[in-house]
Formats: sequence, C-alpha cells, structure tokens
Amino acid sequence: MKLRRREDFDSDEIVAAVLPGIGSVVGLSGAALDPLTERFTGSGTATCPTGYNRCRIRLLGVGGGGGWRNNATVPAQSGAGGGYVEHIVTVAPGDQCSYSEGAPGAGATSAGNPGASGTATRAGNVTATGGFTGTNLTANGGGGGAATSTGTSAGGTASGGNTTNTTGNSGTGGLSGLGGSGAGPYGGSGGNYTTLSNPPANGGGGGWGGSNNEGAGGDGATGVIEFYWYTV
Repeated sequence: MKLRRREDFDSDEIVAAVLPGIGSVVGLSGAALDPLTERFTGSGTATCPTGYNRCRIRLLGVGGGGGWRNNATVPAQSGAGGGYVEHIVTVAPGDQCSYSEGAPGAGATSAGNPGASGTATRAGNVTATGGFTGTNLTANGGGGGAATSTGTSAGGTASGGNTTNTTGNSGTGGLSGLGGSGAGPYGGSGGNYTTLSNPPANGGGGGWGGSNNEGAGGDGATGVIEFYWYTV
C-alpha cells in the first residue's frame, strides 16, 4: 500500500472524509451536498436538483369535515383524518414528478347534513429519466362525518408507497366525539367540539361534529406534500 504524506492531501479531501455532508455549508467542491427539503401546496411539478440521487416523498392526506346533527346537545360524527404514504426512489438531476394537493372536507353548514370527505393528495404522472418512473402515490382524504352521533367516519387510506401506507384515524360522534387525527409523522389532531377548535393547519385532521348547540361541523385540515432530496 502506498502511503501519502499529510501535506499531499488538499483541504477538500480532508473535510469531506472527516465530516461528510457539510460541503454545501462550507463551500467545498469535494464534499457531498446537504439534504434539501421542499414542501409544496396546490399542484405543480417537483424537479430533482443537481447533486442529488435519492428522494423520499411524503404525502399526508387532508381531513374530512364534521357533520351537523339536528339535536340540541349531542354532536354528530366528526370528520376523519387523512392517510399517509411514503416512498423512496433513486433519482437523477432533472427528473420530475407532478403533485396535487387534495381539498379538505368542509363541515356541514345546515342541521341534519353530513360533512364532506377530503379529496386525494397525489404524486405521479412521471416525466423522468430515472427512478420516478412508475411511481404513483395517493394519500386519500378523511371521510366526512355523518349527521348522527353514533358510528365513525372512515379514515383516509394510502397507496403506492414502498416504505409506508397508513390509514388516517376515524372520527367519532356523541358527547366525547373528536375529529380523527391525520396519519404518519406529520399527522395532527382532529377537531374538538367542546372547545370548538379546528384541527391544526397541515395536520390532516378531521373537523368536529356539530349540533344545535355548537352549530356547523368543523372543516378538515390541510395535509403535507414533501420532497426530501439527499445523496448516498
């Protein structure tokens, strides 16, 4: 084995070997790029930046809206939480993947009516040369709450992920009813009729169920679209 003297190494080699992944911080051309997280709303196209070869896509579906029961004291079903899907793919700079954000379910606005289900959040429709090919991910929105105090609303399902596909939590009705929480690491809690609090933003939680005392059902929360670029 040929030995090299300390003075034969340049600074890029030393830092990249001892502290991998900090190159973009200190401006060294020889070290790997730091990971990059991009969050999106609405619909559009994510493009792999130069210097990355992996992507973790995370989608959290939106929440469903709460129903409104025509009863003075007992709330209707609350909305359910959105599903969560995660997918890791090999990519090349310039690869593209389209995405579209689902619409949260609206709470019922008149007595005796159910809340609306959230629509699906998706990633796919590939125009790529690398690993995005064939990737179609769906995080469905949570179901809307019925205008009844019994039973549960259906949590949003998820499909297409190669690491995680998790269903959102159901919403419940009655005096102890709560909106279903969104699934996955970014899932937020559902609405609470006792405090008339809606789910937090970007948490995928379902809205509370309403009655004649509380009024309309609560709206579901928005979800999350995340592309995490990194190098291996």
